[in-house]
Amino acid sequence: QMWLERGGSMFLYYSGFLPRWKSHSVALLATIGAFQDAMGRGVRQLEFLAGGGHPKERWDTEQRVRSNIWLVRRPRMTRILFTLPMIHYKQLA
Repeated sequence: QMWLERGGSMFLYYSGFLPRWKSHSVALLATIGAFQDAMGRGVRQLEFLAGGGHPKERWDTEQRVRSNIWLVRRPRMTRILFTLPMIHYKQLA
């Protein structure tokens, strides 16, 4: 897991899961400890980064939908990029 902070916000990213540690609730306990420490230092906003599913449903109070808006200078080039598989234009952008 990663916890990053900026200003009054803490950003949480679940980076992996080891099934053999599931019964020990390692991620849950580490997350609770990080939240308590952050709140004690004045952090007032928690942001759950990329992805969805159970980790966010457990903690988040509302579901948020993120949309991307593209403002482009060269519409033809953009149309070409959008025809490429997702991984290719992410690397080019």
